Amino acid sequence: MKYKKKERGISLILLIITIIIIIILAGTIILSLSNNNPIDRSKQAVRLNNESSVHEALKYNYITEGEYYIKSSPFDKVISGSVEAYIESKTGRELETTDIFYEVETDRLQINNGNKYIFCAELDTVIELSREDIQSLEQPLAVWFWCNSNIPDEIKYVDNSADTVSVLNKLDELNINIIYLPMDINTMNRYSNFIKEAYARDMDVYGLFGDPHFIFEPGFSSCLYGTMDAVSQYNASASYDAKIKGIHYDVESYANEEWVDGQSEIAKNNICRISYINFVTQAQNYAKSLGIIVGYDIPVWLDRFTFIQEAEEKNMAEEVFRLADEITVMDYGTNANNIFNGLDNRGTYTFPDSTTITLTTSYHQLAETYKKNILIGVNLGTFEAEAQAKIDHPELVPTYIAPDYEYTFSYVQQILDDVKDSVNTFQQNNSMSYKFGFAYHHIYPLLDLTDY
Repeated sequence: MKYKKKERGISLILLIITIIIIIILAGTIILSLSNNNPIDRSKQAVRLNNESSVHEALKYNYITEGEYYIKSSPFDKVISGSVEAYIESKTGRELETTDIFYEVETDRLQINNGNKYIFCAELDTVIELSREDIQSLEQPLAVWFWCNSNIPDEIKYVDNSADTVSVLNKLDELNINIIYLPMDINTMNRYSNFIKEAYARDMDVYGLFGDPHFIFEPGFSSCLYGTMDAVSQYNASASYDAKIKGIHYDVESYANEEWVDGQSEIAKNNICRISYINFVTQAQNYAKSLGIIVGYDIPVWLDRFTFIQEAEEKNMAEEVFRLADEITVMDYGTNANNIFNGLDNRGTYTFPDSTTITLTTSYHQLAETYKKNILIGVNLGTFEAEAQAKIDHPELVPTYIAPDYEYTFSYVQQILDDVKDSVNTFQQNNSMSYKFGFAYHHIYPLLDLTDY
């Protein structure tokens, strides 16, 4: 009897061990299936409520599905103040301009705690931002700072420390936080002090490059590969506060003599159109390999042109939105309604050669669809010309020119505020959330208008 009791005891133990093994194996299989299914994993994100859990889910989904879980354009605000200090406390070093953050697509991860999260792949860091944190950061406001090295009155702002400090203090007062600065790739160290002074004022500096002939492939070795190599090599040796944020291309393909206007078959197959898209494509591919972000200037009417690629007709503006990191739309009007409507070009247009194009997609939709930030470029020279037209042609008032129109900084600001309100209202009414800001063209009329 004692032997049978012992035998039963052993059998019971074996049964318990077998059950435990089965439970462990089942759990392993379930976990394996869960880990191989990003959709199931992301559904668990409703419980995400802190940086570490968001980072875990984001890292998994980011690796398995690419950029699906982050916005395509870098985080639109310049990181500064307490947010910058917090990031530095987490990473253990000073934040560099080239540390690029992207906003997490909280809806896709089903995060519903009301906060925003930004992610830097290079630092492998997720930062949680409250509504108050975001409000403390500045909206993007840029300026084209044309600075020809052959013109003493322009290059002095780079070469002379006193002039650098003075002009950047002025731009700081105007809340400028992005500067497009032309650079000579053969003398990159020349710009380090300017960039340091800008960094000290929470401003990002982009290298500004542009020529219509950039689009032709024989020149890629210098204007594309050479330029990006120069920026990359400079950043590799520059101090944390002297790095170039990225590259900004002002390349106007339509200024080439080979450009064909209109929407004829010849125009759609025009070498300038195809070459421009090829330039943007190659620039993005090479920049990505170097970890550089690239932005492009495009005219507000670029979406009126298409091109043929591999027997498929594509819209030029939409292709830039699909490819680029950032876009500045040169919307050079002086009336708030006209500037806003420039972003909504839907309608039919007829060209001088009697060809037409019908647009059904607006810039608002392109920015939302491709998750891209846009800066709305305004030309102060156009504002000045309109003021002169009011004097020279009083018959245009009030039909074409507002009676209160004047060329002053406060008037320009009011126009931009009205545009901002219109875009915000449009976004709310259409459930859109793309990020936008403004860019002044260019530095010298801006300084004149503000009595510098």
